[in-house]
Amino acid sequence: MESVLEELARMGVARRGVIISTDRPRRLDGQLRASAKEPDDPGVAVWFEFSGRDRVIACDQYRSNAENLRAIFKTIEALRGVERWGACDLEQAFAGHQAIAPPTSTDPDPWSVFGIDAEESTVDHVRASFRRLAADAHPDQPGGSDERMRMLVRLRDRALEEIARRDR
Repeated sequence: MESVLEELARMGVARRGVIISTDRPRRLDGQLRASAKEPDDPGVAVWFEFSGRDRVIACDQYRSNAENLRAIFKTIEALRGVERWGACDLEQAFAGHQAIAPPTSTDPDPWSVFGIDAEESTVDHVRASFRRLAADAHPDQPGGSDERMRMLVRLRDRALEEIARRDR
């Protein structure tokens, strides 16, 4: 955690503005409890504000919180390197890590949009439907837009969360 906080500080991100989200219990000082059993979901998300925008870098590729946190650290370090090497600035490097707004009450039901049954659907069903719809909604496609794509991402995430809760 400390490495991530230090790397973000090098970008000018205040420590108090960083939220590190994980299922692992914490000690009283806010650090992750090393002696705690590894949670079922070892994913880690780091939320922060940069250049006036909310950003998030999340990783759940590895088996432990520590490995996922290290991957996030290395990602931030690499993005900072891109700026140092002159290929682009940090604003451009972090463009893909803009935090997506939480679902709003105006979002339609994900199951009706994806055309799948809420009770019988699987993660694979949601992902396949998302890919099919995203091909048309993507801003690079005629008739696509940033807002349509963001809505599809929110609906996909909501559907996947519902499946995860249902299958526990």
